[in-house]
Amino acid sequence: MSIRTKKRKILTALLIGILSFISVLLLSIVVVTYLPGVNLNDWLRENANYWFIWRLVLYAVISILVYQIHIYRPLSRKVIFLIALALLLIEGLNWLYRL
Repeated sequence: MSIRTKKRKILTALLIGILSFISVLLLSIVVVTYLPGVNLNDWLRENANYWFIWRLVLYAVISILVYQIHIYRPLSRKVIFLIALALLLIEGLNWLYRL
């Protein structure tokens, strides 16, 4: 793969990330502006178990993708450990927030 192709892929991924961020930001502005009576914090606490299930689904997808990468090109134990540590840290912070 040439350097030009790599740059193009990186720039495309960056553009997609920026556009996703902007779209979520605009959606949040619309929700806050046109639904002022909705308490988002209470809603998140009421539906915390559903969010936990959703995170488990995302963790399963991440695990499958990491496994597919590992089949194609074996990952070191350090990389697998860091990925697992990141997921556990995220989940730990979510549980601390619920207290």
